[in-house]
Amino acid sequence: MAYPISDVTRRVVYTGSAGVGPYSFTFEVLANTDIQVYKNTTLLTLTTNYTVTINANGTGSVTLVVAATNADNITIVGDRAIQRATDFVTGGDLFANTLNDEFDSLVIFSQQIDEKADRGLKAPVTDPTSVNMVLPVQASRASKYLAFDSNGNPVVSSGTGTTVVSSVMEPVVSAGSLSDARTNLGLASGATTTVASGATTTVGTMATQNASAVAITGGTIANVNLANTFGFKNRIINGLMVLDQRNAGASQTFTAGGALAYAVDRWYGFCTGANVTGQQVAGSTTPTNTQFRYRFTGAASVTAIGFGQRIEQNNSYDLAGSTATLSADLAISATQTTVTWTASYATTTADTFGTLASPTVTQIATGTFTVTSTVTNFNAQITVPAAATTGIQIVFTVGALTAGLTWTVGNVQLEKGSTATSFDYRSFGTELALCQRYFEKTFPTNTAVAQAAGFAGALLSIVPQGDSLIYNNFIFASEKRTTPIITNYNPTQANGVYRTISNSGDSSALTYPITNGTRTVCWYAGSGASQNPYAIHATASAEL
Repeated sequence: MAYPISDVTRRVVYTGSAGVGPYSFTFEVLANTDIQVYKNTTLLTLTTNYTVTINANGTGSVTLVVAATNADNITIVGDRAIQRATDFVTGGDLFANTLNDEFDSLVIFSQQIDEKADRGLKAPVTDPTSVNMVLPVQASRASKYLAFDSNGNPVVSSGTGTTVVSSVMEPVVSAGSLSDARTNLGLASGATTTVASGATTTVGTMATQNASAVAITGGTIANVNLANTFGFKNRIINGLMVLDQRNAGASQTFTAGGALAYAVDRWYGFCTGANVTGQQVAGSTTPTNTQFRYRFTGAASVTAIGFGQRIEQNNSYDLAGSTATLSADLAISATQTTVTWTASYATTTADTFGTLASPTVTQIATGTFTVTSTVTNFNAQITVPAAATTGIQIVFTVGALTAGLTWTVGNVQLEKGSTATSFDYRSFGTELALCQRYFEKTFPTNTAVAQAAGFAGALLSIVPQGDSLIYNNFIFASEKRTTPIITNYNPTQANGVYRTISNSGDSSALTYPITNGTRTVCWYAGSGASQNPYAIHATASAEL
């Protein structure tokens, strides 16, 4: 059947289109044998690998027998056999449809040749007519490179496939990775770069190098850009789970459906369906050497568990409008395989995230990690919107962690940039100071917060002579984020008031605060014996 032949290219390529099709083509054909179909670089066979449907106007589509994947390319190209199938006899019949088929074939042949020519190497139409694009003969060009002389004509150049650029650069260009190339170039760890007097050099970006290994002899550095190298890149505080001021490593119970409860420093937990327990546990040497991690233990009827941290505006403002990378060590036992992460920001008021029941956050992004019982480090990139200047919240959640199952979290890091770099290890004292901005206690570090936990670390006060009032000033080790909530603890009793050092009696109820701020708080109590020493414990919480 004859059709008008459109002025189109007789080739179409589909990329990233999974499925069997149909894959349409807009050039006209006269028969289903007038095309070739390629899957990637493999020529497919009509009927065996695909079928062709021809529309009334001569265009059509291809349907595959076996579905393509998103990684496959499907190419359809015109391939009508260039031949003349009819011969007109003198005095014989001369039918219009036969002539149309012949004329259509001639146009199709021309388009096929034009399509192939378009894929060829050719000189621009504006080149001089003297340019000769004919290649040298086979014997001359064998094992040689294609080059062009001063007139722009193709010539051969000495060399073989085993010579890469130059003998000096060959080890670098042929390296299997960027790291290997640096090593081959002598820029690995411990390497030395020499710069002549008065000269300058650009070493490049050292994303995960040790800054202490960069030494300058007899000169200065005008500008250093070592991305995420000098520490404090991690916006998560206590990502190592090393500080547990509240529980001192003891197990903690989270109440199903209750308010969020703080666990190890800066981290809060919650659950639904049934109560669960959580505890700071020993780490391991894999995937990195870690002293501690945090672990939840499930229970029957548990439907979900969450573990999160809220990052105040002052520590996250610059992330707005950029890409951040979240990474964490995760493991989960038995049948559970999915850990979901969610990043959000405080919707309207800085550092105000609401409650579990009534959150005031706007979701930034969420995703999942497929986790096994082996502790593995995972990472994800987060596009932080420009509006996220009011504080950021990161929450990890799992589903039904039933009885006997555990979920382990550690080495959590949130950093600016699109690459997960090595964990930002900070000293214990530095991490403690960062945590004390949000929570501080008078108890020793390894003593859990509780009534009747002993006198060690308690605030002491001596009643002035002739007086019965006991005064105390709790001066904070770190300035608090906001005016904190003060809770008092009796060293030997369960009533939260002063106890005599001799452990012989208590004061009356406390009156506080006389003054309260982000640096100190002062309170007093009555019923003190003149010139007697008294002790009391306290905590100050300014959590988000």
